[in-house]
Amino acid sequence: MVAPQRGRRGTTSSERDVWFVGYVPQLSVAVWAGNDNYSRIGSGATGGGWMAPVWREFMSEVLKDTPVQYFEPPSKFPKPKG
Repeated sequence: MVAPQRGRRGTTSSERDVWFVGYVPQLSVAVWAGNDNYSRIGSGATGGGWMAPVWREFMSEVLKDTPVQYFEPPSKFPKPKG
């Protein structure tokens, strides 16, 4: 069974920074790659292409012995008092 997961990728327009931020019900992790001197990483660098696989490999290893959990539906959370 594949655990439910969510994520967002990002790439600067100059291809200097790429990242992926993802989460499962029990853990959130962000991975980033870039150069401190503001130089380009390389042509075609994207958060989805470069960093999402790093995130996936990390999460697979960290959660390999963890039971699958599912996100709670919004109806399970109490409404804010106001």
